[in-house]
Amino acid sequence: MKIVDVIPFNRTLQKTHLSYFTARDINVGNIVSIDIRNKLTYGLVVEVRDVSKDKETLKKSQFSLRKIKGVLKNNLFNKQFIEASHIIADQFATSVGSVLQSLTPAKILDEIKSLENNTLTKNNLHKELNEKYIVQDNEEGRFSHYKNLIRESFAKKKSIFFICPTIEDTRYSKEKLQKGIEDHVIILNSAISKKEMLNGWNKAISHAHPVLIVMTPGFMGLPRHDIGSIILEKENSKSYRTQRRPYMDMRFCAETYAGILGAKLFLGDSMLRTDTLWRYDQGVFYESGSLKFRSLSSANQEIVDMKKPDDFGNNVFSIFSQRLKDIIVHGNRQNQNTFLFVARRGLAPSVVCSDCGTVVSCNDCKSPVVLHGRDATKKENYFKCHHCGDVRSAGEMCNLCGGWRLQTLGIGVETVEKEIAKLFPEITVFTLDADSAKTHKKARAIVKEFYDTPGSVLVGTEMAILYLHEELENCAVISIDSLFGLPDFHIRERLMNILLKIRSLAIQTFTIQTRRADDSIFEFAKQGNLAEFYRDEFIDRKKFLYPPFSILIKITLAGSRGVLEKTFEGLTEYLLPHELIVYPAFTERIQGKFVMHGVIKIPRKKWIDKDLLEKLRSLPPNFRVIVDAESLL
Repeated sequence: MKIVDVIPFNRTLQKTHLSYFTARDINVGNIVSIDIRNKLTYGLVVEVRDVSKDKETLKKSQFSLRKIKGVLKNNLFNKQFIEASHIIADQFATSVGSVLQSLTPAKILDEIKSLENNTLTKNNLHKELNEKYIVQDNEEGRFSHYKNLIRESFAKKKSIFFICPTIEDTRYSKEKLQKGIEDHVIILNSAISKKEMLNGWNKAISHAHPVLIVMTPGFMGLPRHDIGSIILEKENSKSYRTQRRPYMDMRFCAETYAGILGAKLFLGDSMLRTDTLWRYDQGVFYESGSLKFRSLSSANQEIVDMKKPDDFGNNVFSIFSQRLKDIIVHGNRQNQNTFLFVARRGLAPSVVCSDCGTVVSCNDCKSPVVLHGRDATKKENYFKCHHCGDVRSAGEMCNLCGGWRLQTLGIGVETVEKEIAKLFPEITVFTLDADSAKTHKKARAIVKEFYDTPGSVLVGTEMAILYLHEELENCAVISIDSLFGLPDFHIRERLMNILLKIRSLAIQTFTIQTRRADDSIFEFAKQGNLAEFYRDEFIDRKKFLYPPFSILIKITLAGSRGVLEKTFEGLTEYLLPHELIVYPAFTERIQGKFVMHGVIKIPRKKWIDKDLLEKLRSLPPNFRVIVDAESLL
């Protein structure tokens, strides 16, 4: 009889491993089926020992061990991947099992019996120096560089993980990279069917020729035997942070795995993260090709100060400057397409009471609601909370003073769409945001119709930029000022990234409308000046000890306010000597519960602190712990 320690594939289980017994022939690395809370799941065997060695411990145990249900697979994961998972689990104060599950799709784990038995798990690589490179260039330059890397890798009989942040990015990257090597390119993302996923997974494991595997991060556990490089495209994307437990940064996962494999790591984007450039300055990364800190543009670029009177001396509020109206009209007459960026959805991002100044908020989570216009499903204007999804009629009085004078603030996609229809009824207008396109297929269809309609206008949020792959004659930023109000230390980097992406699409005109024209970020974007932008970011973040100069550990809990305050008092004492700064969340209520945050800020070189790590892991599951948090909201 044997005692077997198993790491369950379970996101919510706090324990690192569980113990079972079996009379079967089981080895470390086997995948077994086990029973957890009367539910069958899978787990990875990490230790096997004879029951005779644990007799005394078993006698004193207050619970009886359960039996292993079955042995399924010998080598689902590479040993290097398992080793990386332990490091990742420590980094983000989570369990190894949750890491394994996050980096291996549920469709794969559910069909373990259908997977090819990987007989090539022994890594063939020579252990190289831990080479890490960055590629900062426009899209054309980056993909040209990637193609060269792929050719070199194939010539050395090595395969490549090409990791993208979104499903759309995997689709587009595959199209850009596969010419001439179509038989050796595999795409893996959550949008493909289970059959396609299993076929792709099995091919990726068993294909004799080196392969290019274009994937979203959740497929990193694929046990290909000859990975020589990991390329992480659009490394500045916020989609690399997981939005549910375990809260991990997939960029760290890729970097860790590459280091243990002895594979080269490449991080690429038109604008790399400030954290990444700081590490480049520290000698962690090398250049792969020349780094572009200034992007060129052939478009006529202009910043329009919306606080100044227009060309006709008018000083009343207007969505469009006279300059932008002229561009839209000229573009339509010349069959030129125009993209108009709007930061927010709906008719207006905020609604306030003119009598008392109260912001109209969600009855449930207390987030500011967005005003939407009537549509096919709603016969009147309505308020929608974009945080929790609550919808209610807009025909109401102020909850505080009972006043009727509710005033809209800001500009939303629907407002811009209606204004174009009123001013330029002859122009065809498309919209692309999370309300108008619920699926990738719908979003791609909208963009295709827009490109196929000369002289048309597309109004969209940041989501639209993801689907715009072809150049456009005219691009303009209608409203972006509202984003400055977010109390987030990453907000300027996000704004700069948005502005540069829109600018890169324009070939005739690029126009920014703003009431903050004197802010340096707009001049940096107009000039494509990344060097000066990074310099300012380094200065500001170092001054307040924000990342990359520190690690932020954010602990979140929801409940009644009084109970939370007492809980955080005890937590503050428990986490000493580390200082816990406690404050209400930006969205104070979720599903009727009050939400509070506690943040620990420690020097980056002092993490991992083993004592703090164990304390964080000991917290009950209702505490949400995010290590290296990118937002304090």
